[in-house]
Amino acid sequence: MRVPDDSISINQAIKNAGPEEIILVRSGTYNETLYIDKPLILRSDGEVTVNGGGADCVLRIIADSVRVEGFSIVNGINGICVEANGCDIIKNKIAGCSTGIRIANSVNMRIKSNVVEGGILIENSRNAAIVENRIKGELYLRRSYDNQILSNTFFDGGLGLWESWRNRVEGNTINGKPLVYLENAKGEIVTDAGQVVAVNCRNLTLKNLKISNVSTGILMWNTTGSLIEGCEVKNCRIGISLINSNENLFVSNLVEGNCYGVYLIDSTGNVVRDTAVRNNTCDVYSDQFKKMGFFESPVFIPLDEIELEDGRKVRLVAEVYGGPVSADIKSIICTEAQNQLIDEISKFSEEVNFDHKDLNSVLERTIRNPQLKKEIETLLDIIADKIRTPLTAILLTLESWGEIDEEVALSLIKKSADRIKRFVDSIGKMVERK
Repeated sequence: MRVPDDSISINQAIKNAGPEEIILVRSGTYNETLYIDKPLILRSDGEVTVNGGGADCVLRIIADSVRVEGFSIVNGINGICVEANGCDIIKNKIAGCSTGIRIANSVNMRIKSNVVEGGILIENSRNAAIVENRIKGELYLRRSYDNQILSNTFFDGGLGLWESWRNRVEGNTINGKPLVYLENAKGEIVTDAGQVVAVNCRNLTLKNLKISNVSTGILMWNTTGSLIEGCEVKNCRIGISLINSNENLFVSNLVEGNCYGVYLIDSTGNVVRDTAVRNNTCDVYSDQFKKMGFFESPVFIPLDEIELEDGRKVRLVAEVYGGPVSADIKSIICTEAQNQLIDEISKFSEEVNFDHKDLNSVLERTIRNPQLKKEIETLLDIIADKIRTPLTAILLTLESWGEIDEEVALSLIKKSADRIKRFVDSIGKMVERK
């Protein structure tokens, strides 16, 4: 069957076609949305554009064993939507859509040699083959398994996933660099990558990577005991994402200019040393802000650094703790880290020993300078107002206090006040959206 020879529109041809029939569409622009509910082959015979006019889906497939080949699919929220098995999407161009291809609840899909803008979303699907495509945007796997992602070329996106494994990912590039995917790997060393995705891995080493303009620079899912050293991650949606990933070490990295600098989901015990997380829309995000559950490891937010007259450099750090909030947001559930803070503060005054104290009491007994006390209390009040109780406390501490007097500490806190306020504003907005 030919369009427009035998049928005035593509949809009419689909309606009139018998099972497994071949429909050839001649060159031209067809302003319609397509709905395929029977097994058939839909193939272009020339330059054919299907314009969806901003519809939810330009081409929707709900029948098994459909093949769509050689079309330009434009102007929709989703370009091609498939909820069927054994379908082939071959040599198409998808543009002007928020999501290029969307696959759901499908088995044995083949997506090959397409040019896709808007990325590809694969949900609750398995045994898909995504091969030799040019993809601008992210290929995202959500609860999808046993798929093959081979020899694709990514631009400004890359690979993302959630609860997806047993996937084979090989021979792909992102922005001209290798897209490195590791699953069940142990002891691997990565020194060249445009993106790193690690699933169920142990003791990896990622070293001296320069990653930029991807969806997530470094993504770790259930990955532990790894070293990330000397890496730069810039201008990504998420710089570094840790999901169920614990006890990793980050040393001498730069995470800058991303939407989210570091994104933490159910991850504890990760250690950050000499790493700058700065100038991101949100430097550090943790799901604990949303869940309000106590987490063992605080989120460390490096703030400002000054050089003292004797040449020593001192950095102010905010430690954010989550937890069910008691009567006063300033109350502290003492942990080892918090006790260390108290030990440092006590250098200003007499020794203080206690198990559980209200922060105001700590300040009263250890900070004699009323201006310093007022600055800290003001910042905590900002936290309480903006975030509306997802935090137990935000603690301001100095690395290497040494002989630093209260006036130096006060100047540091004042210098960092605007930075802290911006951080709190960004977290507050995210909490409101949740």
